[in-house]
Amino acid sequence: MGSGYDIYFTDMHSNLHHNQIDDLPSWCLHAKQVLDFWAVAYYPFHVEKEEGKMPIEDIYPDEVLVKDWNKIRHFLQNRDDPDFPVFLGYEWQGSGLDGDHNIFFKNDGEMVHPLRYGELRKKLGRHGAV
Repeated sequence: MGSGYDIYFTDMHSNLHHNQIDDLPSWCLHAKQVLDFWAVAYYPFHVEKEEGKMPIEDIYPDEVLVKDWNKIRHFLQNRDDPDFPVFLGYEWQGSGLDGDHNIFFKNDGEMVHPLRYGELRKKLGRHGAV
């Protein structure tokens, strides 16, 4: 006997990096071919490698984040494909003490990057985020 639920497939952790922003249309096309809906998880971090030292992961400067985020938002807002839902999102890491979390918005939202998870929840509480 069936559960009464429909089953949908997606990838909630397909990280889109800064150097891939211009490939967003092809990412979306691929997602449409293999998924039922897609949740873009923008990855706002980069790795700095210094010879003889451990690589360090750090968040991009604000001007890079704003530019990337606006490109993603613009692309999603101007898509003409109502049969394939796509959700705006990003990965949050804070100070690194609370783990990584992917944040997704039902419609639209702003990236916030507080250092702790409790602060993140407070800031996103008014944005309709999952």
